[in-house]
Amino acid sequence: MKVRRNLIAAVSFALLIALLGVACAPATQATAPTSAPPKAPVPQTLTIGQGAIPISGDPAFDTNALAMAVYRFVFDTLVTSEQGKLTPALAESWRSVNNTTWEFKLRKGVKFHNGEEFNAAAVKFSIERVLNADNKSPWRGRIVDIDRVNIVDDYTVGVVTKATIGTLVGSLLTIFIVPPKYFQEVGPVKFADAPVGTGPFKFVSYDKLTHFTVAAVDTSWRGKPTLTQVVWKKISEESTRVAALEAGELDVATDIPPEVVDQLKAKKINVVSVPIAQSNVIQIRPTLNNPLKDKLVRQAMNYAVDKETILKSVMGGHGRILDGQLVGPDAFGYCSDLKPYPYDPKRAKELLSQAGYPNGINVKMAGSTGRYPKDKEVAQAVVAQLGQSGIKVDLTFVENVVFSQTSADGTLGPDMYIYGWQYMPALDISEPSPFFRSSERRNLLKDPEYDTLYTRMASALDTAVREKAACDLSRWFRENTPVLFLWQFSSINAIQPSVQGYVPRSDRTVDLLKVSIQPR
Repeated sequence: MKVRRNLIAAVSFALLIALLGVACAPATQATAPTSAPPKAPVPQTLTIGQGAIPISGDPAFDTNALAMAVYRFVFDTLVTSEQGKLTPALAESWRSVNNTTWEFKLRKGVKFHNGEEFNAAAVKFSIERVLNADNKSPWRGRIVDIDRVNIVDDYTVGVVTKATIGTLVGSLLTIFIVPPKYFQEVGPVKFADAPVGTGPFKFVSYDKLTHFTVAAVDTSWRGKPTLTQVVWKKISEESTRVAALEAGELDVATDIPPEVVDQLKAKKINVVSVPIAQSNVIQIRPTLNNPLKDKLVRQAMNYAVDKETILKSVMGGHGRILDGQLVGPDAFGYCSDLKPYPYDPKRAKELLSQAGYPNGINVKMAGSTGRYPKDKEVAQAVVAQLGQSGIKVDLTFVENVVFSQTSADGTLGPDMYIYGWQYMPALDISEPSPFFRSSERRNLLKDPEYDTLYTRMASALDTAVREKAACDLSRWFRENTPVLFLWQFSSINAIQPSVQGYVPRSDRTVDLLKVSIQPR
């Protein structure tokens, strides 16, 4: 009997457990969370309209500031610049070993977009191909004083200079590092058509007349962008850029005309005006057989142009009149005691007479369209004012690709041309000044005194000594006037309200890793 009672109790307990299980099961299933599949990130394409895009996929052949702003996202340099301060990039550190040798310690674990490893061999190859005069790179003037590049080990490079060069590290900001194996395998032409770098974006497609397109990579040492694609569209005409922005075809329009600023603001489009490290001048060529060989004539040209009036009427006041030097106060080497040439047409005519041209002179000038803000209108205004002082100018306009190539190799024909001398990315007077040396292929100046002053400035390792030497160089430049000084550019950027984190800087760059697009 006792066994039977125990058996009944056991069966009853089991039945109770089973019933509880049945009763609880539906409740458990009803409250169980359902896991939704993760959402794929929404593709974000940023489209930028600007007056010029790179003339080549190869960064060794275009010095245009707008091109540099594109290249820096596909390629990297050894060092970079943050508001004028040199900071590490592909080189983690550097030091001056002696008066003629710099040593660079390279970043490890970096690969090019094609999988090729970044190392000392890539640095040596990239510097030497620009240094090779046969390659005709316009950047050669920045590094021409390099004697050789030594590979110390896989991640250490020694750069040996012909003399003491205090400006070397800053000059290397213009040398983008390319993969030597890939370059040698495909050759320079095919490399320009399908470039490969180490930057946070990889090359997708390019047409020199329409666009340059890149796509984000997630393996860059700089980090992964939020943007998935960036398209730089070439739109030479400012009005066309504005219309495309208003139509929603562009997210950003650079270098918009000042007269539409209020119009765009009224449409809730953000407008940002930023002084940039680029000086607008009329480049004079005293090396040619023309009246411009006489510095009195060149001084006369500087007195003959009312820069303030042109700046206000054509540029809406966006810019800063140059103080007889190629850089502004944002640059190392700016000389604060120099003043602009005043507008004095009477003095201009007197100087022409002293030079032996009482009836004036006739010269030829090349202009560009869309290469610089309002460049066509500026050239026309300058020519009109020069004519009032007896300096008659035959002005012709040159297509941008031809303009870039021929101004860089010294074959641009006319006696003078409009130009924008950039002192970015290092924000240093040493950026434009090397191109005026007698040895330069641009053939802008042949003056031993300038060469001596430049060498004194460039060779100074002590900062204070170099700064004083830079001022001496600028004083000579103002007195001898190998350019007609105009102004330091300001860039006016129009940005759709959906674009977040787009902050233009004085070196013409934007940190695209901080940019995102919100749903409209």
